[in-house]
Amino acid sequence: MQIINPGFEGDTTKPDADHILPEGWRVWAYGGLSGTHSEIESHPPNVKGGKGAGRLWVSNERRELGYLQTVGGITPGDTVEFSIWAKAISTSSGIVGDKSDGKIGLCASIDPLGGPFQDAPSVVWGEAATVMDEYVLLSCRVVAQADKVTVFTRM
Repeated sequence: MQIINPGFEGDTTKPDADHILPEGWRVWAYGGLSGTHSEIESHPPNVKGGKGAGRLWVSNERRELGYLQTVGGITPGDTVEFSIWAKAISTSSGIVGDKSDGKIGLCASIDPLGGPFQDAPSVVWGEAATVMDEYVLLSCRVVAQADKVTVFTRM
């Protein structure tokens, strides 16, 4: 399994005015993408390593969203693991470095059938973490049921 741009360090794409995405990744959101935003974050307190991190947010409402990528070259029956570092920040001020005043749950998941929908019954969600203002390693492991899988993050 080879994820494209696993560290979000490669090229970016701009599919619309509200989203700058790491190459190879897409965004999903319950209720559609209207009102959601994404960019490559470069403020040092918010970057785990390298030069940037993916940043997703929704303005003035609570809604689940995340990144996804479908990865091919999988052998059905093989165990597949997806791990990603994530950091949740929720401030009413919008100022970089302010401590969070809200809670956000983070999770990694895999669809062992390779489908593109985060709410498909085949999606296996890893253990959720509610850790604010610091990075946490999220992971999920499944047995592949197709020649591709889709990995998801959720916040």
